[in-house]
Amino acid sequence: MAQYSQKDICSLLGITRETLRHYEKEGLIVPHVNPANQYRYYDDRHVYLIAETKRYQANDFSLEEIHDMIYRDSLADYTERMEEKQRFFERMAEEYYWKQEYNRDYVMKLRMIPELLNNIFEGVHEEVVFVPLITGESLHLSEEKTAASRFMMEQLQFTFMMMYFPDYHNDLCQRGFGSQKWLLTQFADLNVKTEIILGSRAVMTVIDTEGEELTGTLARPLEQWAEEHAMKPKGTFILRQLLRTNEDGLQHRYFEAILPVED
Repeated sequence: MAQYSQKDICSLLGITRETLRHYEKEGLIVPHVNPANQYRYYDDRHVYLIAETKRYQANDFSLEEIHDMIYRDSLADYTERMEEKQRFFERMAEEYYWKQEYNRDYVMKLRMIPELLNNIFEGVHEEVVFVPLITGESLHLSEEKTAASRFMMEQLQFTFMMMYFPDYHNDLCQRGFGSQKWLLTQFADLNVKTEIILGSRAVMTVIDTEGEELTGTLARPLEQWAEEHAMKPKGTFILRQLLRTNEDGLQHRYFEAILPVED
């Protein structure tokens, strides 16, 4: 049987000595030790065990799990473990599919900012799941709101900062987190109490609000445009943050401004 030194085994398998020692510490391999000089030596079986370990690590198994797979699992145990890993991969594939869809939509919005900035147009805003944290200048946190806001923060890849004005004429404002309902419900159990802002026909634009006070007065250009086009504002107003940037030494914060309307 072939024998390999530490240097040989690391070169052959593309691992560092630190990794090799870690495998030994976790009990995955037990090298032969020359009693005369205490040098470690390895054989073909160790090569296969390390190769197996690297393969399992590539499939997101921990070293503790790998130890059990190599030294303890029966065929039934191993099969059950692989079936659970398959279910995990399927969940991750679904989640990343929706992340990809969301990010594609987000990238499109970013590319459109120069064209849409301060240009008003008619469209449809989607139904939004909203968790208000601040009403006026006061935090609006209850046990339910805390759970809901924590849930939304954990889903930041699908969530945006949002200001909702139920009555923008009186500058009544709620600040919090929002997400398109259809997207959030694809991957998450909405087991917390949230508010739903119904989708509707709307007039919209993109604005750069850095340096401006975020008040209901930002709806005035949209309101005027709607009236000029024979539409009546419904009385609510939404600011949905797209991003914050730093350009030419200045900070900019871009929002979608959305004013629901009806004939």
